[in-house]
Amino acid sequence: MLSRTIHEARLSKKLSLRDVAKKTGLSYQFIWDIETGRRIPSFKNMQNILTVLDIEFYFSPKLNK
Repeated sequence: MLSRTIHEARLSKKLSLRDVAKKTGLSYQFIWDIETGRRIPSFKNMQNILTVLDIEFYFSPKLNK
């Protein structure tokens, strides 16, 4: 699950919620809500968080036929 990946990456980099919040411009409560699965961030916010945590991500849109 992505929320667990974000949480574990943040801890492995020894970053606090406030550190990630400051680097992304998001609130620490919002970061916590994402990590606990309470909220789903927009693509832009997710991209920001993953960049700060140095997590590679790939976007492959599912096309409806």
